[in-house]
Amino acid sequence: MPQERQSPAGAEPTLTASEPAPTSAAPEGLAPSPGIAPPAGMPAPELSQPDFAQPVFTQPEFTQPEFTQPQFEQPEFTQPDTVAPQYTVPDAATPQFPEQTYGQNPAQQQFDQQQQYGQQYSQDPAAAQYAQAPGVPGGPAGPSGPGAPGGPGAPGAPKKGLSTGAIVGIVGGSVALVIILIVGSIFALGVFSAPSGSSTGATSSNSGGKGFNAPKTAEGTVELFLNSVATGDATTARKIAGGATSDELLTDEALANSLKIAPITNIVIDKDASQVADYEATVSATFDIGDTTVSRDFKLWNASDSWELFDGLVSVSLTSFEGLDPTVNGIELSKTSSISVFPGAYQLTLGLEPFELDSKTDTFVLATRDDAEVFYEVRPQLTEAATEEYRTLVAASLNECLALKTFVTPCGLEVDAVLRGGEKVIDGTITRTISAEGEATLKRLKPEISYGTPAIVNTYDYVSVSTSAEVDNAGTRESGQLIGGSGLLRTPTVDFSEAKPTVTWE
Repeated sequence: MPQERQSPAGAEPTLTASEPAPTSAAPEGLAPSPGIAPPAGMPAPELSQPDFAQPVFTQPEFTQPEFTQPQFEQPEFTQPDTVAPQYTVPDAATPQFPEQTYGQNPAQQQFDQQQQYGQQYSQDPAAAQYAQAPGVPGGPAGPSGPGAPGGPGAPGAPKKGLSTGAIVGIVGGSVALVIILIVGSIFALGVFSAPSGSSTGATSSNSGGKGFNAPKTAEGTVELFLNSVATGDATTARKIAGGATSDELLTDEALANSLKIAPITNIVIDKDASQVADYEATVSATFDIGDTTVSRDFKLWNASDSWELFDGLVSVSLTSFEGLDPTVNGIELSKTSSISVFPGAYQLTLGLEPFELDSKTDTFVLATRDDAEVFYEVRPQLTEAATEEYRTLVAASLNECLALKTFVTPCGLEVDAVLRGGEKVIDGTITRTISAEGEATLKRLKPEISYGTPAIVNTYDYVSVSTSAEVDNAGTRESGQLIGGSGLLRTPTVDFSEAKPTVTWE
């Protein structure tokens, strides 16, 4: 065991430099560890550059391919053998045309068809004869005809297309056909675009009346409408306002009668108060209908190239006079609802003589929708003569009814055969008597018009009638007035539309 060297007590340690002694030699070819000196006599490693052979590149040789121009054979086109059409001289009345030949190429067939169509629709018989007349070039006996040089009958004749005359005929026929189609289109447009009853069209030959040039402004449209009404031009006014020719009071006759009652004057369009937009407008106007001054606004809508009145007409309902044969300005009406009229004065009369209006007048000024409400207030009523007739008919019918002694009568007042107390009414003993108060009521009966059927008249007045009879009360014959044992008097009704009015009790 090695002895540890002891330093003297209190002495500082010291370092001495010395080479470390290797313990073994490094293997051959392996460099010594870093920081360790190689052993003595070990040769230093020699580094040499490895020998690399430089590659040799050679340019490849390409052989240029040889191209030869392909040989194309020029196609040979030969004229197909066609049979030339046989032309004959057409009849003077109806031109005859060559029949379609077969075996031609498509282009030739189409060209021949065009020739036939062009000749058919454009050439008259004289032109057709001229194109095919004997002796004319292109005709049957001309240079192109059978037997002539180039014709179908000539030996060795060269094949060729149509003659110059045929081409000229085809071109002329095509031009004429185009002209016919253009003229036909213009005619069709003129027929089908013409207005019929529209307020936006101009003068038209089939408008059914006077034509007019529609104004381009809303104010001008209202002014033309009112002036047309004022002058009796119902056709123009109806078109502007969008009325129908079937409207019975939008005719010249009805308008003329209206102007006789009250003319329309002093028409003024207030442009400052009017409001016009792109698609709608409100135009203010004032005018006089007789002695009545009207101030109102008209609503219009833009119908593409002109303006049409929306509320120029007044709609009237006369259903309260259904069945009374009402007439307006002398015009008999086929209906009593939704009747259109121009602004103006109108006289309402009833054709059924027993009736009249319950108003103080039969003439009304209609210029706005509100004016038409008067016919909801005006009602029909019986004339004085018809009222007296009604009272007379009712009294006579009631007296006939009261004279009956039967249990049941047409006017009511039925009597039960057995009363509630068990008494048996003796047949033939029933007596019905009208009271003094009832007699007075009969004389002042107030007839009422039935709603919906004004020709039928009844009354709400009550006529007092008393009933008496003899009864068998347990074998005892008694007489007295029946109280609560008889029915009520029915309502007397008269239909004045009948040729001979009669009373029915309902």
